[in-house]
Amino acid sequence: MDKRLFFVLNRARHRINKYINTTLQKNFGITSVQAAAILFLEQKESAFLKEMSSGLDMNSSAVTTLAQRLEKKGYTTKKRAEIDKRAFRISLTVKGKKTAEEIKPFVNDFNENFTNNFSKEEIDSVIRFLNFSIDLFDKKNEEEQKND
Repeated sequence: MDKRLFFVLNRARHRINKYINTTLQKNFGITSVQAAAILFLEQKESAFLKEMSSGLDMNSSAVTTLAQRLEKKGYTTKKRAEIDKRAFRISLTVKGKKTAEEIKPFVNDFNENFTNNFSKEEIDSVIRFLNFSIDLFDKKNEEEQKND
């Protein structure tokens, strides 16, 4: 068993993303990032690009490109904000809402199959470890940016 933590985490992330992207592409014609955006918008009903950036943990230029692709595929519409004409609200179309409903069982099945060989306590420990890592490296990245 390989115990090089960074290496194992990176390999696992790569394998998981590859499987999810291949399956979503084959079954729904979307990527995992597009699926995440669709599910995010379904929960919010509509969102500014800045909200999507924060909610999806992506930089603003990546979210702008993502929003353009979703609109081009017919999953979303973009509408100028009434107060700040520079901002846009992104909303799901009927096709986007239908897709959200269709991909939810896939996400639920994936999570269930992914976790069914582990106890609740083990999964809680993994989640705690991953969230700790996110927080720790957010702080380290902020410190690095201050030092630049």
